[in-house]
This record gives sequence, structure tokens and C-alpha cells, in this order.
Amino acid sequence: MFGLSARSLRDAELVTAEGIVIGSVAEEAPDLLWGLRGGGGNFGAVAAFTFDTHPVPARNHFLFVIHDGGSGAAARGLRLFRAFCAEAPRNVSMLAFLGRVPVGAEGYPPDAAGRQFIGFAGLYLGDAEDGRSLLRPLHEFGTPLLDLSGETDYVEVQQVFDEDYPDGARYYWKSTNVLDLTDDAIDALVALAERAPSELSTIDIWHSGGAAAEPFDGAFLPSQAPFMVAPEANWIAPEGDTANIAWGREVVAAFAPLCYGSRYLNFAGFNEDGDAETSASFRRNLARLQGLKRRWDPGNLFRQNQNIVP
Repeated sequence: MFGLSARSLRDAELVTAEGIVIGSVAEEAPDLLWGLRGGGGNFGAVAAFTFDTHPVPARNHFLFVIHDGGSGAAARGLRLFRAFCAEAPRNVSMLAFLGRVPVGAEGYPPDAAGRQFIGFAGLYLGDAEDGRSLLRPLHEFGTPLLDLSGETDYVEVQQVFDEDYPDGARYYWKSTNVLDLTDDAIDALVALAERAPSELSTIDIWHSGGAAAEPFDGAFLPSQAPFMVAPEANWIAPEGDTANIAWGREVVAAFAPLCYGSRYLNFAGFNEDGDAETSASFRRNLARLQGLKRRWDPGNLFRQNQNIVP
């Protein structure tokens, strides 16, 4: 509905590598504001942000349902998701995710542990009953293992996944944009999800339409691909590092032939791909960003990030 946060950034207070305070980047260095809209922490330490705000209804319909994914249901669900997203209005944001029910997970039937699932999460900004009606096909798709759908406050929706990612666990997330969720791609997603070494891992498929796909005056280049495939490798024990990281990279590699447009650097693993990942994200904007970097941080003090080399 409103696009990425970077699109709504209107000003910032920034401390440069030389310790100079820029009270209003918008007034004193508008080129730098362009760089901050997607260029991350490459140019200084931002002490304050000024954002545009957008009105949202106090209460909205939120779809959050996890269906049994066995016997081909996961693939059928992704085909339904693909068709739904093709017609979805701008005021609904959608996510599908594949995984299996962890042992001891709360809210599931006693016999659900270890079963494959397909989940749908969708927020409809507007009349809650209209949202319930629009999202009903996804809600009623199959046999719910968990159903937390209902009329919800917008802020509560932003917090719904918080408990799934506790401090102290181990995480490796990658992503790639895909132009089309073909039937072969859907079958591959289901098979890759089944092979995840950790029962805490999922493969998330984000719908990237509406304002999120529109260009804006900033360094980030929105992808025109309608879907982002993002493997979330989540595990607990250090001895699982190698297998889980390899699985996350396998998922991204499998979709390389369908990869289209810029990368999303918030899901960049450990940024071990370095310059290649940065170049794939910023593409034609990289040279301009490097010019800003040479001006504001020529010594590359701010380098513990998705780094833009001066």
C-alpha cells in the first residue's frame, strides 16, 4: 500500500565519519538523503529520522493460518497463492511460507509435530469484513493446523512474529526475486522445504506488488519481480551451522535461473558475497553511491554493513 520504509524517509540527522553533525540532510545535503533511502549505514551514523506517516484503519482483518501441507497440499496452496496475488488489490499484503511443525509448538493439534505445512499471512487495510471476504479462499483452503486470523490492530500485526526469533538462536536468511512462480518452481520450493535440516526453518514467498514495486527517488531499486523467495534457516545448536547455511544457499542457487532484478540486502545471509551482492542490489545506482561514499566516508569507516566501497 505504501511501499518500503526508505520511500517514506523525508529527513535525517547524521554524524559523518569526521564527526560533523548534519542537522538536516534534506536541507544541507539532499544527495545524501537520496543515498540514505536504501544505501544503509554507509555514510554516517544517523541520530534521528523523519518519516512521512500514512493513515491506516484502527482495526483490520489479518489472515494468519497454517494448513496441513501433506499429500500435495503445499503445492496446491502455492498455486492458489499465485493466482490470488495476480488479482490482489493494493491494500492487501501477502506472504506464503512452507515448513514443518516444530516439536512442542503451542496451539497445534497433539499429532501435528513434524508435519509439513503451508501458511498464509495477509493484512487487509480497510473494512475488516471486506478483508475477511477477500481472503476467505486462502483461509478455507485446507485443514487448519493453526488459525490466528481475525480483526487485529495494525501494531499487533507488526509484532506477530517476534516470539519466533528469540535472542540466542542462530539465523541465516537469504533471498532472491523471481519473475514467475511456475509450476516447476512451486514443486522445487516444496521439495526444498522438506529437506530443511531444522524444523524451525521456513521458505517464505513474499508478494512484492503495489507501491513496493514502484521506483522512487532513492538508492534502492525496487524489483519488478512479483515474488521474493526467502529461505529462513533458523536453528539452535552451533553444530548445525554448516548444514543449515548450506541449505539456505541451496534454495537461492536453485532459483538463480528465475532471478530477476535487484537483490534485497536485508536478507543477505552474512553478506559473505560482499561486492557481488551489493552490485546486484544497487545495479545502475552503484556508481552514484560510490561517489557519495568518496565524499562522506573516503576512509570507509562505516564498513560493517552491506558495504559500498569508496
